[in-house]
Amino acid sequence: MVSEPRTLYASRSKSSPEFQNRSTPTAKMAINPGYSLKLSIDSPVQFNRFSDSLKHGRCVFVGEGASTDRKFNCNQPLVCTGQVAGPRPTDFNSLAEISFKMPTINQLVRKRRKAKRKFTKSPVLEKCPQKQGVCLQVRTMTPKKPNSALRKITRVRLSNGKEVTVYIPGEGHNLQEHSIVLVRGGRVRDLPGVRYQVVRGAQDTLGVDKRKQSRSRYGAKKA
Repeated sequence: MVSEPRTLYASRSKSSPEFQNRSTPTAKMAINPGYSLKLSIDSPVQFNRFSDSLKHGRCVFVGEGASTDRKFNCNQPLVCTGQVAGPRPTDFNSLAEISFKMPTINQLVRKRRKAKRKFTKSPVLEKCPQKQGVCLQVRTMTPKKPNSALRKITRVRLSNGKEVTVYIPGEGHNLQEHSIVLVRGGRVRDLPGVRYQVVRGAQDTLGVDKRKQSRSRYGAKKA
């Protein structure tokens, strides 16, 4: 037997038709400070969700059973009556009718849950922290507006056979065609399409000379 979904009803008083006639959805209305609110919940998770919604609406729900630290008996529904107090009227249009109903087994059989698709910002690395590659071409590239410069980049063929455009960080470099480099992930904000960077101080790439700060990023030895 499938239980009916618990519904949140908001009304000005217990005698209002919106509260008495539960077969019809609660009328969408804005509850001003001082108006009463009727809340029927049967689990602490539902109450915490509603409490967070009230906090997000810049109002406070005070009254009997309004504390989120209250001990709940999930076997018996908790009917909570309190006052909505706040500096401005709170719009409960999005909270007029809320259903806390879990899907049935048959519903899950008909339409199973979809796993959240994972997204990577460096797909060419194939879940590796770095990959080795060979430089095919070393050149410069101009950044997007409003920046103006000549960014040093290189076209690299990785060990998996894929070719990518890689940024060479730091001032000066010794890379040329056929140089062996180590490539890591990391986009360059003003270079469209450049999502990888060369690891300085690894393979044929030398570190940055006279670098005093962030030396590990640029492969600089301590002077």
